[in-house]
Amino acid sequence: MKFISATLAGLFIASTAALAQTTVISEPSGYTNLNLPAGASTFVGLNLLPPSAYAGTFDVVATDSTRRTITLTAAGTGLADNQFAAVPHFIEITTPGVHQGLNTSITGTFANGNSVTLQDSLPADVSSGGTVTIRRLWTLSSVFGATNQAGLTGGISSNSADLIRVPNLAAGYDQYFYSTGGFTGVGWRQIGAGNANKANVPLYFSDGFYIFNRSAAAKSITLTGSIKTGPTQVLIVTGNNYLANLCPVQSDTSSLGRTLGNSGLYKGTVGGLTGGTSAENADLLLVPEGSGYIQYFYSTGGFTGVGWRKIGAGSTDQSSTPLPEGCFIVYRKGAPVMVQLTQGSF
Repeated sequence: MKFISATLAGLFIASTAALAQTTVISEPSGYTNLNLPAGASTFVGLNLLPPSAYAGTFDVVATDSTRRTITLTAAGTGLADNQFAAVPHFIEITTPGVHQGLNTSITGTFANGNSVTLQDSLPADVSSGGTVTIRRLWTLSSVFGATNQAGLTGGISSNSADLIRVPNLAAGYDQYFYSTGGFTGVGWRQIGAGNANKANVPLYFSDGFYIFNRSAAAKSITLTGSIKTGPTQVLIVTGNNYLANLCPVQSDTSSLGRTLGNSGLYKGTVGGLTGGTSAENADLLLVPEGSGYIQYFYSTGGFTGVGWRKIGAGSTDQSSTPLPEGCFIVYRKGAPVMVQLTQGSF
């Protein structure tokens, strides 16, 4: 399992030169410790975010039929061509409502028109005048250090180094390690990609992944950043989905986004996960424990009654069970569905 400790650190003042005009944004911040047991694979979710580069209003570009272009309209905003080409960024809708928390990667920026192009199309009912936030995505180098300052075990090959395993929907996992020399050179490398530099490979904020600590000693990695506020929308695809728990503090399980019951994962017959009268016909939520998983599902009736249930625990209500710190898996049996996950108030 993953163990996290986090401390809220008041207001974080982010002054960034990412935009031509400096944007000053106040937001709660803190740190989190990623504790990696010796000789084990650990589920990891990066429950803090890099500081905001932009927080303000936007308009949808009506002439783009793909709905993948918006303009940033807050006073004083100035974009440069290809501004986010070197380090990947994402954008999130923060306007309250059904689309709050919708997010996607940025694929281009243009000084002309102060516009941003998006990886995914905006829904047809997203209109101009709303608000968005832009942030960097975490990367291998920003989380673990450009020269592996986090202290993972490096090696001249992946056979002797710690591994970062990022789920790939197309084929298993993309695996990364810090190379200390040899054929692959020095730096962050991907298994099967030779000596190509992978320092800026993005780690999407809502996704979980594994770290395999190969050494005989436990390790701890400290990550500092901003606390995610407001709901987050995630696309749950058919099969396994590795999701980060974006709540950095789990002590108060009455807060939104911390338990099965108030997570937003189950919404009845419209949206959310599919429930069923047994685990065989419902989506599953899997929490790693040792070499296996604790499995939960939403029961819609029958022997186990109505509500969140644990396989093997009969009709005992599990709605107050906290979402695991770090990462959990949703096994979706039906077609892909968008879920708006709730979040605590900080």
